[in-house]
Amino acid sequence: MTPEIILSLILQIGPQPGRTPYSVVEAEPEGQPPCADTGNLMCRKPWRDISGNWGLADRWVRYEQPNEAIARWWTIARALSDEGAGRSLTLATLTVMQHESGFRRDVHAGVGTWSRGDGGRSHCLGQIMLGKNHPEGFALTGVDYGATRRCVGRVVRHLRQAMGQASRARTVSGQAVFANYGGGPHLIGHPYIVAREGTMQRYLGANIAKQLPAWAVAVVEPLAVPAAAAHGCTMW
Repeated sequence: MTPEIILSLILQIGPQPGRTPYSVVEAEPEGQPPCADTGNLMCRKPWRDISGNWGLADRWVRYEQPNEAIARWWTIARALSDEGAGRSLTLATLTVMQHESGFRRDVHAGVGTWSRGDGGRSHCLGQIMLGKNHPEGFALTGVDYGATRRCVGRVVRHLRQAMGQASRARTVSGQAVFANYGGGPHLIGHPYIVAREGTMQRYLGANIAKQLPAWAVAVVEPLAVPAAAAHGCTMW
């Protein structure tokens, strides 16, 4: 799948970009609100991260805005597209990352109190359980392309293994695959596994021909051209 298709699918099925209090970026000290809607939490004026909960201790931060989330999600879409995983595995990867991280910036970057689950043992967008303070866990986190590609590649690899386990057990189903990824076949039927199967079905039923909205194209186009040139192809 192309990055454009993957990003379009995230926008159709995933969370709204720039709408989570867990995703923050650095801001100018005493800076202006990033948007004008005073009733919208995401438009909050920059504040100092005194607690360090967002991983930017004692620095000024503000909430990530939709255009910034789209630019970051474009990196995820590129990394997943470059895996060349095929339709089913690509959509399963999107499903896992959506449920494990909601494509949040803190989890993507691996910073802040809430970025690593299971007591700090699980890492990156797919919450790969490697152990607390594991060196590879740090290598899998970061919003740059390299770290994102490593994370996405690990999720794809784990899902391939999960599919193989399900096939050998002759329990090939979405629930079996997601259960194997999440801990084992005993999780089949668990509400959070059922929820993942439902999300996968929504991705499978989404319109892959749907164009990105114009505002998202305006964000992605400057990023897409250098990436396309690097691969010797033309985009858009």
